[in-house]
Amino acid sequence: MKELTVEWIQVQDKELVIDEIMDRYGQEILQLAYSYVNSVAVAEDLTQEIFIKCYKNLYKYSGRSKFRTWLWQIAINHCKDFLKSWYNKNIIPATDYFPNHISEKENIEAGVCFTARGTI
Repeated sequence: MKELTVEWIQVQDKELVIDEIMDRYGQEILQLAYSYVNSVAVAEDLTQEIFIKCYKNLYKYSGRSKFRTWLWQIAINHCKDFLKSWYNKNIIPATDYFPNHISEKENIEAGVCFTARGTI
């Protein structure tokens, strides 16, 4: 796999560049985020936020390191910031609080129908 260069990033359209970056590095950034938070849903959210940061800061990439190293540093810092955040320390996901509560689509539909019938 050919490394992304400063020249290629500066010449190309930003949308084309971010598409290429997400195709190349999306899975490994998701795995990195998951290794920090141990939650697929949170890791997916963090991955999206990381690529948004990358998109906004592409102009800052100078080529002093490999692009992958630069992107990983953004990802690591973002995950560490999340772990230190008020949100992470104070918000409990409903799935953690009610682990045996409605979890499958059929159960959700049954729960909604039951609730709707019960209030009428």
